[in-house]
Formats: sequence, structure tokens, C-alpha cells
Amino acid sequence: MKCLSGRLRWLVFAATGFAILYACFVYDVRREPTAERQLRKAGIAVTLQELKARYASEPRQDNGAFLYLQAMGKIKNLKLPEFEQLPIAGNLKYEYGQVLTHEQRDALHAYVTMNEATIALILEAQNRPFSRFPESRYDSLEMKHLAHSRDFGRLLACAALDAALSGDIDSMDRMITAGLRLPEVFSEGGLLIDALVANAIRSIAISSVENCLYFVTPPKETLRTWLSILGQEQYTTLHTQQDAFRNETTYYHRYYAADDFFLTGETSRI
Repeated sequence: MKCLSGRLRWLVFAATGFAILYACFVYDVRREPTAERQLRKAGIAVTLQELKARYASEPRQDNGAFLYLQAMGKIKNLKLPEFEQLPIAGNLKYEYGQVLTHEQRDALHAYVTMNEATIALILEAQNRPFSRFPESRYDSLEMKHLAHSRDFGRLLACAALDAALSGDIDSMDRMITAGLRLPEVFSEGGLLIDALVANAIRSIAISSVENCLYFVTPPKETLRTWLSILGQEQYTTLHTQQDAFRNETTYYHRYYAADDFFLTGETSRI
């Protein structure tokens, strides 16, 4: 009996030990990782479901990005003889205070007139919530968004100058305001495509203000509106441009790393 009770006691101890080990194993498997616990403690969403529950989804039907895409498909250029007479968007280099010839004024007005539908789409897009283009930032490089965005900047600058030359201050104000806001294409919704392009359209917008102020003197309220936009971070700091440059460097390094294979026989490690 003593031998049997001793064996039974050891069996109970062994079973208890296995039960404890199994419980520890199950707890370790099912418990939340330390990193996730720290994220939750900091108030950061961990899963996609948590993000969707915390933040509103991106606008679909009311997304200004889709109107920008439509505008990119509608922009038109003058034929070569007139295009060569076109300042800002053409082959000419417009200088501050430059006196335009009749041919240049006609080409400027014709270019703006034939792109009225494009300008209307840009203005409407800026009155809607802007999220991001439906493609990724890498696909957008292949879809000519960079070139079209420069075209938008030049078109709005031409429209502002044409309005200034005709004395239409209201239209000039709308064109300049739209041009100053155009960098939102690259900053809203985390979309950062190309720092050089974003800087180019900002420079075009600022030059447009200078050029128009040479010909007309707008009301103080109009100047305050322009200054309020110029006071935003995209104009006063380099944070946006620095972020874009970091993204571009990573992308191009990854994109062209495969080229090393043909030179060295192996791909670069990132």
C-alpha cells in the first residue's frame, strides 16, 4: 500500500507539473506581444480594423483627387506657331514686367480659353476634401502626374496673368489662389511624389503673384488671402520637401538596385 500511495503521489505531481507547463505554454502563445502592448499603451492603433474604427475612411465620391485626374486628361496645348509665342507655359521665358506683343497676348488668351474646362476642374477639386490619388505613389510616376502638375502650375499662372492684363481682378485672384494651393496635390493625404516638382509649382505660384502685382493693385482683402496661404508650412519651412526627398531616395534606391545585377552579377542589399 505504501508503494502504491508513493507512486500515486508521484503521478499526481507529474500531472500537476505537466498541467502547469501546458498552461504556461498556452499563456505565452496567446498573450499579446510586448511591442503591441506598448503601442496600445501609447494609444496607437495596432490592426487595420482598429484604424478603420478610429478614423473615417477616405472620401470616394467626393475626393478632389479624382477631379485632378480628370483635369490632367483635359489639358490642351496650342499648336506650334502659337505655342512659341506663349509666355510662361511655352518656349518663351517671361521676365518680370515684360511687355507682351499682340501675338503673345493673343496666344496667352487663347491658351487660357481653350483650357477653361481644365481650370474649372482644378477649382472644383480644391473645394472638395483631397485624400490621395487612387494609385500608389509609385504608379503615379508612370502616369505622368509629375509633368501634368507642372502644367497645372503654368496654366494657372497664365490665367492669372491674362486676367491681370485685362483688369479682371476677381479672376486673377481665383487663379493665383488656386496656384498657391496647388502643392496640396503633393502634401494632402500623405502623398509625396517629388520634392523638386512640388518646389517648382510653389516657385511658379510665387512668380505669378509677383508678375500680376506689376500690372494691378488688388484690394487689401485679396492680399491678406494670399499672405495667409504663403504663411502655411509648405511655404515657410522645408519639412514637406525634406520628407519627400527621403521618400524619393528610398524609392529610387530600391527601384534601380536591380540594375547592379547586370554590372556585378548580384543585386544590392538595402
